[in-house]
Amino acid sequence: GGVAPLGAVGWQRTLGAGVEAEIAPPPAPFAVLAAGASLSVLRNDAVLQRLEERAVQLQTGIEALAERFQRPLRFVRVGSVFTCAFSKQALGTPGATVDHETWSRFSRGCREAGVLLPDRSPSACFLSHAHGVKDVEQVLAAMETVLKKMQKEDEA
Repeated sequence: GGVAPLGAVGWQRTLGAGVEAEIAPPPAPFAVLAAGASLSVLRNDAVLQRLEERAVQLQTGIEALAERFQRPLRFVRVGSVFTCAFSKQALGTPGATVDHETWSRFSRGCREAGVLLPDRSPSACFLSHAHGVKDVEQVLAAMETVLKKMQKEDEA
């Protein structure tokens, strides 16, 4: 959740390891509190179900836009983590190539429309618990606008 990594280490003194051994310093107290708060939210199955629903909504929308505009915009996700790329082959296929120039045009247009996508593709993107139905609809509307503009530019 964007907080510093944390962990716990325990040992017996008879093992010879001491505090002076190369052990990372403990995390800041706020990191521990933030991690605990994140875990308590994620224990709620409704949160995970909501994330899955938003991810499906986004995936379905992007795949429909790709088909409508006849663009090889591929979408791959695991839960709420996803990536997009312009590729004639399925992402992850051996020898698959990605059209970085088209992605650059697309991501720049999306950024201008208020949707932040990575500069390079494929790169991991994330949905969060804060994203709702309307947020995903806004993202899809912005992407549609950008794809329309790209289509007009390509036809000119």
